[in-house]
Order: sequence, then structure tokens, then C-alpha cells
Amino acid sequence: MRLPDALRKIFLNYGGFCHSGRLFEFLRRAGALDSPFVSVAFASIPEKTLEKLCGAALSGKTSEYQRVSDRALRRLTEKYDISRDFAVYAAESVSYALGLRDSAPELPPDPFGVEENESGAPAEPQGRSVCHELQSSSMALSWYLTAAAMGDADAEYGIGYMYETGTGVRQDYAEAAAWYRRSAGRGNARAQCVLGLFYSEGQGVRQDYAEALRLWLLSAGQGYPGAQNSIGTMYEMGEGVRQDYAEAMRWYLRAAEQGYPGAQHNIGIMYEYGEGVRKDPAAAAEWYRKAADQGFALAQNALGDLHYFGEGAPRDYLEAAKWYFRSARQGNAYGESCLGFMYLRGFGVRKDTHEALRWYLKSAEQGHAEAEYWTARIYERDYGTPEKLRAAAELCRKAAEQGHERAEIELGDMYLRGRGVALDPAEAVRWYRKAADGGSTRAAGTLAEIYYEGDGVAQDLAEALRWYRRLADSGDVSACHTLGDMYSKGEGTEQDYDEAVAWYRRAALKGWTRSAVRLGDMYLKGDGVPRSPDEAVRWYRRAAGQGNESARMRLGGMYFRGEGAGQNYAEALKWYRQAAEQGNHDAQKIIGDMYCSGLGTPENLNEALKWYGKSGCCSCRPDIELLLGDMYFSGKGVKRDYTRARKWYEAAGRDGIASALYLAGGMYEAGQGMRPDLKTAVSYYLLSAGKGDAAAAYRLGRLYEEGYNWKDQTDGTFESLCHADNWPLVIDKDYDRALGWYLKSALSGSADAGKSLRSLALRIITGILSVTAGR
Repeated sequence: MRLPDALRKIFLNYGGFCHSGRLFEFLRRAGALDSPFVSVAFASIPEKTLEKLCGAALSGKTSEYQRVSDRALRRLTEKYDISRDFAVYAAESVSYALGLRDSAPELPPDPFGVEENESGAPAEPQGRSVCHELQSSSMALSWYLTAAAMGDADAEYGIGYMYETGTGVRQDYAEAAAWYRRSAGRGNARAQCVLGLFYSEGQGVRQDYAEALRLWLLSAGQGYPGAQNSIGTMYEMGEGVRQDYAEAMRWYLRAAEQGYPGAQHNIGIMYEYGEGVRKDPAAAAEWYRKAADQGFALAQNALGDLHYFGEGAPRDYLEAAKWYFRSARQGNAYGESCLGFMYLRGFGVRKDTHEALRWYLKSAEQGHAEAEYWTARIYERDYGTPEKLRAAAELCRKAAEQGHERAEIELGDMYLRGRGVALDPAEAVRWYRKAADGGSTRAAGTLAEIYYEGDGVAQDLAEALRWYRRLADSGDVSACHTLGDMYSKGEGTEQDYDEAVAWYRRAALKGWTRSAVRLGDMYLKGDGVPRSPDEAVRWYRRAAGQGNESARMRLGGMYFRGEGAGQNYAEALKWYRQAAEQGNHDAQKIIGDMYCSGLGTPENLNEALKWYGKSGCCSCRPDIELLLGDMYFSGKGVKRDYTRARKWYEAAGRDGIASALYLAGGMYEAGQGMRPDLKTAVSYYLLSAGKGDAAAAYRLGRLYEEGYNWKDQTDGTFESLCHADNWPLVIDKDYDRALGWYLKSALSGSADAGKSLRSLALRIITGILSVTAGR
């Protein structure tokens, strides 16, 4: 009978399996281990139907065989919901096995009925495939065992694979290794390669690099690319052999020449990082692309990275997103996480937080720490509900337990603030410590600040000092400066100026300008060091040259006073100007003074006004203050600003300029830059007139001549009435007072006051005569 020979041929050609009893199946075409799909050759055939088919075949009753075969065909399509093409293939395979066909049928190109959608991603399989039905069937093992008993190496390999993956049997690496060893002993290159991996990783056997290399060399000698790639990895990593990049490249090339994507990807890594070859990102991109085009997810990720960072390939976020997508649709966790990031930031794709979250969740479900961290951040930032905050805390915990630094810090923050978890400063400190022990300077800095400020824990300056020292020892310059502060103040330790100077110097020499300024202050005052203005100038100059505003101010002062350097007003003006241009108001005011006095520069009143105006300072020469008030009031040379104008007028008035008080009073009366306030206006008029200002005396005369009633000055609205408490209720007409103020103004030289005085006197006389005539 031809049946056993046909079965063996099926095993050899396709690496499939059949099982006894009711099912007669074939699973997995050649190369299935390297393929994303597992093809099915035979579908389920009931035992009685199989017997009838065998009987018809042996008796030569072709018509009977066809009738039974058609019935089996219908059963296949109905039971398993597979395509008719595949069912026909299964039936023809049975015919071939029974000797009714001279050649094996061709495997349908798409046994799962899987089609690509418009994006190029595989669509979900329609219905329940035979492969799915049989993958969980432990009965398949019996047919492998039958073939293995006949000495079939492929069957032995298949049994090893079942034990390795736990397909139909309990997963057992030791048993898998035993079957791989039997297959490898018969010269099966694939089994030799896999068994080599077991020895390399110590999986199911004692780790033995020498045995792994022996097996790989046997497999590679048969031209098996997987083994050639593994040998290359061994030499690249120096595992069991002396590290030799040239030898690694030689083996990788042998595998890559056969189109093995793993080797192509590894060659790309060597070019990207310059391992054994000249660093060449462009060459790396070429090799990555070869592997990526074959669907190798790791290479697709690497190619996406190169396009993202613009190394070896043009920076192209769209291209990067495309490769991350191709990796992600295969279920690669890194690709899913990167694609989530692209959607989160809107790089190469539209910005879409929901789509980002979808991909991050896919990656997080596989335990990818980066995806777990970002999913938590999205939950916390964009949702913020108690439920999402708890979920965020749990995801952060999962990522943190994998050693993800930012997740450890984020989890610490959550415990410190009680977000998503119960408030627990001790737990926060534990996670911060874990991150800090892993080398996180941010976590160490947070711990230092917590202990220094007593934020959530008892203040412990000594512990803060310890963490700042640890930060400083790792190269953190700001920590060096803080240590200088703590030693100079005796915080967490005894006061020690020598130690403070040492830390300040260390920070200053690394470019921390605040430390250089602090050193200058210590040398200028003699705090813990011998007083040395010359040394102070040296440190101030160092910081000033790096743009420190305070240092420039101090250096200007040193040259102005001639302290630590020869007195040099021009040099002082230069440093003051640099500080002023950084917005230092004190420097701007000093420059104004120097232009007024002609120190270090020719006297220039207009330039002085400009700098005084920038400073907003109210302590300069009274005449300058008055001019500044006029500039802001009129908007000449500066932007009109009634508030600043009034401030400068008041400053000039306090410094003795009577007219400035009158001008300020006018602004209060008119409500320029504020609500009208006649009480303050009149008080300024009185002060100004008392100092001899004719305009103020004239305005008081007008007020008393005409009288003033607050009701006449409001529009009757609620708002205006609410503000009426700023106004005197009534200024009654008082001609005597009016005449007195007009006279005072006229005597001070006011022509208008003289006219008003004569007019009012005439009105009074006319009124008196009218009253007399009436009697």
C-alpha cells in the first residue's frame, strides 16, 4: 500500500503532522517557523469516511471514492467555515496519500483567507480556521511519534517544537531539548540550530557555549542561515569565544547573502554603532531596509529610529511613522509604543491622543515599560478622574517594577501628593530612592529638596546634605552651589567656610555663575576668607563675562568706587549698561545719574531722561523727575502713560517743585489714569499754591468762584454714585476766598488771575449796587 510512503513524503515536504483516530491532518508548510502564518494541508476527516476512502482506493472504485470524497468536502466547508479552494486542496491531498493522484496538490496561497486591508495590514481571518482547530489538539503528537519511530528527523523536530511552545502538550524545555537532540543527531540543520540556542541560553539544558558553537557550526555547514547568524552573534557579543567583530561580520554576511533578515538587521547594527567597521549610518539604513522589507519587525523599528533622528537617512517623521506602523501591526511592543508617541506628539501623523492611547495600550498589554509609563501619563493628564488616576498609578507601578526611571519618579510623585494612591510620603521616598540608586539625578535632586524643605517628611538637613553631595559627586553643578550655601550657613553640618569656598569654586569653574558671584561677595566682605577686593573683581569678571546680571552690577560698582580696580567711570558705565540692557532697574537709574552728572560720559540730559524713564525709579534730580512726568503725560519720546506721569509729578513735588504738585492735582481732578479724586486734587493745589505756584492758586480761585457739587459731576449711574465717596460733597461758592486766591495768583505773575480778579470784583460791586438800588 502506498499510504505510509505518502505520509512520509508529506512529512518531509511540508513538515506537517497527522493524528490518529477520527482526524487525518497535515499542519505547517516548510519554513513555518520563520513565517507569520501556519498553513494547513489536511482538514478533518471522520474515521469512517477515511476507511471508506481507503477501501474505494484499494478496490479501484473511482466513482465510489468520488462520492465519499464529495461528502467529506462538504463536511470540511460546513464544519470549519474554510474556503472551498482549501477544502478541495485537503481532499486532493487525501487522494494523493491514497495513491489516486500522481503528484501532491499545490498549497493554496492564502490558507487562512487572510487579505490585506488598504493600509497593508493583515485583516482579521474570517471564521474559524482549521489551523486554529488543530493547534490546541494534543492528538497531533501521536502522528509525530509514529513518524519519529520510523526515524524521521523532521517529525522529531516537530515534537521538540511542540514541547518548546506547549502546543498540544505541557511546555517542557528539557523534553524539547531531548527531541531536538535526536533530530540534530540525524543531521537536521534546523534542529541543530535550535538546540544550539538552548545551550547558549541554558534553556532545558546546562548552559554550554562550546556545545552551542559546535551545533551551530554543524548547522551552518549545511548552509542554514539561522545558525550562521547565531555564530555571528556569538562573536559579536564575545559569548563563549573571544569577541571578534570581523569574524561576526563574516558570518552575518554569509546568512545575509541568503536573505536572512536577522543577519541583515545585525549587520545594520554593526554599521550604525561602528562595531568592527567604520561607523556608517547610511550603510546601516540600507541593511535595515533589506530586513525591514521582509517584514522583520526589529529592522523596521531601527529604520524608523533612523528616520526619526535623521541619522543615516533624511529626518522624515512620516517615514518613521510608516515603519513603526509596519512593526506595530505585527504586534511588536516597541513599534506600538513608538507609534503611540508619534500620535501623541503629532510627528508624521495627525496629533491624536486617543489613537496614541490605543497603541500605547497594545504595547502596555505586552508589558512594555515605556508604553505603560506614557499610558499612565495620558490617564493622569487628559482624564484625571479617580478611576483613571488609580489605573495610572497601577501602570506606573508595573513600569517602575521593570526599572523604568521616569515611572519610578512619577510613582514617587503620586505617593507624595496622594494622586491615584493613598498619600504615603514614606512610599514616595522609597520609589525616589530606587530611581536614584539606578542613577537618576532627578530623583536624587527630589530627595534632596524633600529633606531640605521638609516636604511630606520631617526636615532633615543632614540627609539633604548627603543627597546634594551625591548629586555633586555625579557632576551636578547646581548641587555643588547648594552645598556651598549649606556649608557657609552651617545647614546640616557645622559652618565651614573653607568647604563652602571649595564647593563654590568647583561650581564656578564649571560655569555656574551664581557660585562665582558668591565667591566674589565672600572675598569682598572677607567672609571666611581673607578680604581681597582684587580677588572679588576676578570672580565678578568671570561671572559677568558669562552674562550674569548681578555680577555686572557688582563689577560696575567696583569700578565706580575704585575698589579692587582703579576708579574708572567709563568702565563702570560699560558694565552698568550691560546689566541695564538685561532689565536691571538699579543699573538704569545709575546710568541716568551718570549722564546727568557727566561721569564716564559727556553730560546728556536727554540720554539721562531715557534711562530714568526705563528704570521707573522715583529718586533722581527733581527737575529730571518733572521732565519725565511731562514726557509720559505728553507721550513725547515714550509711550503715553498717565500712571507713570502722575508718579513722576508726585516725586518732583515731594522734592520741592511746586508746579509738579499742581500738575499731579490736575490729573487727580480730571481722572487721568485713575478715577477722579477731587479731595486729593484740592490737597495738591493747596500744597502747590502754598509754595507760590500761580497756576494752583488760580485753579483754587476758580473752584471757589464757581462752586462745586459732586451730583453735577456724576451721570447718576450706580457705579458713579459708588465712587462718589472720593469727592467732596460740596464746595460752596465763596467769593472772598476766590478773590484771595486770584490775588495771590496775580501777584505771582498770572495774567489770567488778574483778569479773573477784576471780573469777579466787578461782579461783586455790581451786585452790591443792585441790592442798594433795590432798597
